[in-house]
Amino acid sequence: MINFSNLKKIKGYLNSINTLEIKAGLCLDSRDYAVDEAFLAISGENFNAVKYLEEILKKGCPLVIYTSTLENESLIKELSLSYKDRCFVSVEDSIT
Repeated sequence: MINFSNLKKIKGYLNSINTLEIKAGLCLDSRDYAVDEAFLAISGENFNAVKYLEEILKKGCPLVIYTSTLENESLIKELSLSYKDRCFVSVEDSIT
């Protein structure tokens, strides 16, 4: 289990960072998402998994890690308002 309560310098929408626990693993494909997994939203030239986040958030995903871009930030901001009990962590590049 991963506990994030001691992390201070994370960027994103950290609605529930103090109580966040990941009880399962890390998922890379929204079609294979299982309950309690964190989700790594991979973005590249031809693909952006952020567009599929609503699907896994409805399944209870507690943590999303995504590439910070203007387009993604806009989508994530909207999602963070609807899913206030979830964390959205931005990274420079979700692939590397």
